Amino acid sequence: RFLIPANRFADGPHYVQCARCRHKWLAEGKPEEGTPKHFLPEAVTASVSRVTSYLPKLDISDFIRIYNAIANFIRGLIALVRRVIAWWKHLDPKKQKTLLKVGKIAGTIFLILFFIFDRDSIADRWPWTDKIYDLIHLSANHDHGGEGLAFEQMRSDLHYDGGAMKLTIQGFIHNKSVKVQEIPPILATAIGADGKTIESWQIDPPTANVAPGEDIPFVSTISAPGGTAVNVNLNFLEKTHAAD
Repeated sequence: RFLIPANRFADGPHYVQCARCRHKWLAEGKPEEGTPKHFLPEAVTASVSRVTSYLPKLDISDFIRIYNAIANFIRGLIALVRRVIAWWKHLDPKKQKTLLKVGKIAGTIFLILFFIFDRDSIADRWPWTDKIYDLIHLSANHDHGGEGLAFEQMRSDLHYDGGAMKLTIQGFIHNKSVKVQEIPPILATAIGADGKTIESWQIDPPTANVAPGEDIPFVSTISAPGGTAVNVNLNFLEKTHAAD
């Protein structure tokens, strides 16, 4: 037998551990008379208990709180919808027609603005919309250099090679998007202690494309800049700049 304070189980079963053998198990305290039952049904409690048996760090009381929070949110949402419906039914028919017209106009304006100002992401997601944008002279811009790409595990170091000081930059290009991305040229800029640019150079992409979630390693070595570089900034070039 184990003596555990009853208030330890006030919000449901808890995992306990034997101080001698370190064994863990799900213990359920004996409820006192008049103690309210949980909102969580017994069938759901049993299912959650089976799940938590594979997740020793989680407590069933956490699932109970989440379940009750979601249930309260749904009940509140249903109550709000009922109030809106009741308010609508008590409106004068003329006011209902006016509000419907205003809603349609506002919705149409919103969709038009969304279609215009978010055309780049829309065209990327649905390529067939390119033709529509071309017809209305609002061609989508797909020339965002390095969109969806990120530099990771970057490092730079100075070293001697053939009697000359060299600066080597290396790291990975990671595709964080959900589609194949073209890798544009990279602009590297050596920055001095005063924040001014010491030297800039272009790095050709190691491969033409990178698959979703893929990491492409790259390395660039140049003669060490004339001044003392304290940082090297890397940026993807826009396609128009790369062509120049």
